Amino acid sequence: MTPRPTPVAAVDPAALHQALNWAHRRAADHLNRFTAQRVADRMRLLTPDIGRTLDVLAALGLLAADRTRHGTAVYRLAAFPELRSTACRPAAGISPRELWTAIIGTHPKAYDTTTDCIAAQLDVPAGPADRTWLALRLATYAAAGWLGLSEGRYWSATRPGLDHVQRIRRAPLVDREMWAAIAAEQPSRRHPLHPAVLALRLALEPGLVEVWVFRAAREGLLTQLEGGVLVTDTGRARIGEEPAE
Repeated sequence: MTPRPTPVAAVDPAALHQALNWAHRRAADHLNRFTAQRVADRMRLLTPDIGRTLDVLAALGLLAADRTRHGTAVYRLAAFPELRSTACRPAAGISPRELWTAIIGTHPKAYDTTTDCIAAQLDVPAGPADRTWLALRLATYAAAGWLGLSEGRYWSATRPGLDHVQRIRRAPLVDREMWAAIAAEQPSRRHPLHPAVLALRLALEPGLVEVWVFRAAREGLLTQLEGGVLVTDTGRARIGEEPAE
């Protein structure tokens, strides 16, 4: 049985980055141009989906787009930086809940924003957001119909995108979302983490966060101080960090 193609919104940006570099290296002509079909076959995606993704990346300036004399769309790498996995916060720690809060804010509405503005919302003490990873993720969301991109390179959520955000925000809070947000903030005794920061980062009701923090403290994973919370050694093991010295 032939595997079903991966939905474009679920594509791993790192895998897309790798596939584009692969297509660049394997290109047949001297300009290192490749087609959407080639990338789609490599990633087991639908060609129209990857074609829309590549068009968005071209609009962002990461790729250059052209057409052959037969009218076939071809692409090549332009300003296409490497992923900075060691210098930036881990992409796996950016939950869809946090990412969409950075895109549209805490209230579900459609307004324009730039990639840099979104990235600034995702920059945390643990490290900045990888701008290349973010551009690839936003491009796949645009290909899925969740985001629109204007000629001025401003993003805006579409109605299907806003509906998707509502589904995310109605879903039960998952512990790993909270632990990822806590790890990103890197609370310390000098700078404890106030639960309100988590509520804003994840667009959650403050009361829900306070209940979660109380439960985590009761389980010995967090210590509550007057100015916020600290992660205990047991809690650090939960998020994969070394115990504090």
